[in-house]
Amino acid sequence: MAKRKRWIPFGWLPGHWGLEGKVRDQARIAYEYDGTDREIKLLELEEPTKERKKTILNLKASSGMIDDHEFQMAMIDIETSDDPTANQLAKLKLDYDQGKISIHQYELKKAEFEYGETSTEYKLAVLKQQVTLGEISNFEYEKKVATVLEQPWIKVVSSSYEPEDGIDGFSFELDYNHLFVQYLKQNGYTGLVDDEIVEEWFNDVSKTEMANEIEADYTIPKTTIVKEAAKTQDGKEVKKFS
Repeated sequence: MAKRKRWIPFGWLPGHWGLEGKVRDQARIAYEYDGTDREIKLLELEEPTKERKKTILNLKASSGMIDDHEFQMAMIDIETSDDPTANQLAKLKLDYDQGKISIHQYELKKAEFEYGETSTEYKLAVLKQQVTLGEISNFEYEKKVATVLEQPWIKVVSSSYEPEDGIDGFSFELDYNHLFVQYLKQNGYTGLVDDEIVEEWFNDVSKTEMANEIEADYTIPKTTIVKEAAKTQDGKEVKKFS
């Protein structure tokens, strides 16, 4: 606020000596301020109702005291003063609409405000941002989503066949989450380590699929897990069966 240049201080004038409280404040403002500055200062002396706050904001904006972003942020504070979450979301949306944050930042902060950083919704929002930005692969995204949702997950990463090795020429690369191993244990599969448990299941599945295919009780050789870590093209370690 810009004050008027007065050579004599307000308190030195005899006409103001008997004034007290709000009347004195009004007289001081009228003496020290002009125009919009005076109008705003006088309004600020009154009860801070919602409409009065809006009037003050409009005066500040029209006189160039605040820019559009500051004006809208302050308006949000007035409209959502009794709802902190609504306040945060509205300000976040404004920042996005005005290009101050990206859609990824918006979605992430929105989930944080609505559900909290420990929520499933927030964790899924983080993963969605990471895969969209290329920070993780679609393969990793699928596995991590299943884990967040507490779902067993397994997938064939790749498979190959060497004809010269006959039935032993099949090899597969699998990846799974810890929930899948828990699921197998609950259904009777055992082993000293996770690899052995998954291997037992894999052999059962292979035998069943082969028997269904040839409509016969055909037994394929037991698969074993190669202990060396195999890697996908994105450098991720997976379990390799051969």
